[in-house]
Amino acid sequence: MNMNAVPEKETNESLSQKIIIKKPNFLLTRTKKNHYQINFVVENKNIYVKNILNFNFIKLIYEVNKNYFELVNLDLVNTNEANLYLLMKPIMKEIGLLQRFAALKITMTDQSNTVYFKGVPYPEYQSLNQCKNAILAPIKEFTIICNIITPHKFTFTQNIIFDLDFTIMSIFENIFGTLIKNMYQQTIITIENIHKPA
Repeated sequence: MNMNAVPEKETNESLSQKIIIKKPNFLLTRTKKNHYQINFVVENKNIYVKNILNFNFIKLIYEVNKNYFELVNLDLVNTNEANLYLLMKPIMKEIGLLQRFAALKITMTDQSNTVYFKGVPYPEYQSLNQCKNAILAPIKEFTIICNIITPHKFTFTQNIIFDLDFTIMSIFENIFGTLIKNMYQQTIITIENIHKPA
């Protein structure tokens, strides 16, 4: 199904690797059907990036992009686990995209100079959704890998996997890519400006 549950015939193009968006310091690629990868680099010589690579980093991503979300609820279970509920704003209803929400359990693993996050569906959190017009986002899994290159710089790689019975039409794939690009560019700018001299 496409982003509004309208079937689309699968083609070789929809199953193959494709660069969706390539900009300076941002790359979004479809690696195969329903698998997407995001890559960029963050650097700020005024901070030690290891100090922000925890659940505060996940929270920051959504806090600086409130123009896309009606509600964000991140509940820490412990230092390595959190539950996340997201309700997106109906920002693209004019072109037929339904409002979406996500309910995820996120785990964090800190391995020296690499910090991993993994999110999977958390059905128990779906009850938080009180928006009758919103439907569940078809996210099967996401992973984030932050590799610390220097004390002030890290690479970011996120892999997003959608449910197998979900197909994104090309036009919506580009819209999805633009939204993701805008979100992460705002995140990069915010981090790069922490403690920046006036």
